[in-house]
Amino acid sequence: MFGRRADGVRIRQKDTVARMLPMFLNKRTTSTNYFLYPQDADKMDEFIALKKLDGINYTYRDIMLTILVRIFATRPKFNRFYVKDRLYQRKHIDIAMMVHKNLRQGDNEIIVKVRYTGYETIAEIKEKLDNAIETAIEDENTTKSFGLMPNWFLRFSVGCLKFFDKRGLLSDKLLFKQSPFHCSILFADLKSIHVDYVFHHLYEFGNCGFFVTLGKEKMQAVVDEDSVDIVKKKVAHLGVSIDERPADGLYYSHMIKCVKRYTADLSYLEQPLQESEIFIPKDLKQKWKKR
Repeated sequence: MFGRRADGVRIRQKDTVARMLPMFLNKRTTSTNYFLYPQDADKMDEFIALKKLDGINYTYRDIMLTILVRIFATRPKFNRFYVKDRLYQRKHIDIAMMVHKNLRQGDNEIIVKVRYTGYETIAEIKEKLDNAIETAIEDENTTKSFGLMPNWFLRFSVGCLKFFDKRGLLSDKLLFKQSPFHCSILFADLKSIHVDYVFHHLYEFGNCGFFVTLGKEKMQAVVDEDSVDIVKKKVAHLGVSIDERPADGLYYSHMIKCVKRYTADLSYLEQPLQESEIFIPKDLKQKWKKR
């Protein structure tokens, strides 16, 4: 109530333009920027094959999620969101995914949410996600009962959720465990169902302003970085949809630099994040010290 939320800390902006921007762009869907990022799949294949010799089975999903969690930890502005015209810093790094138990047509999607600190290694990222998927599959039957309720009751319930959410009256336990729309990143592993990337829209309900889809890898002609030759490489594309309002273009450009840095040597993801690697924004320093 009155600007307080269970999932975020209010950030009071002093810059007039930054304060007025969400008043002009008051919807998340109309404030979305889209960009395509081609990722060298050969480097990921080499890393996956190397770890398989040690009995560890990593996937593209594990690698990309670890990189994204690292980026959100080292660049806290990515983990911000707007509710109306108020800016909030999210308290945790929450990842939401929709998964299937199998690839049969008609199989229901299952909501999976995982909370990270940002200091995890790739092994810890994978373990938390795998455990969350197993738990979500076991609990699937408990959520099926909602589908038996009449439309008028569901419509009323959703309306209440929207009303309470805008006023910060929902608990963190309810938001984290039940809502896939309240998270840092919505991630879709389309490679697992043999589909290429898409630019997915953002949702007005909730507060997620970052949607990433991982597409199926494919061979592509690219210019070699060390020469002017055109070579054939395996590439996996990421389709990224971002709410532009929490940070400026210069800040978002650091994301590309971070991805290139991590993918240059994927073994770095096996080491825990260091406190010195986190770039704390000026408007967050005092609140960050209180954590």
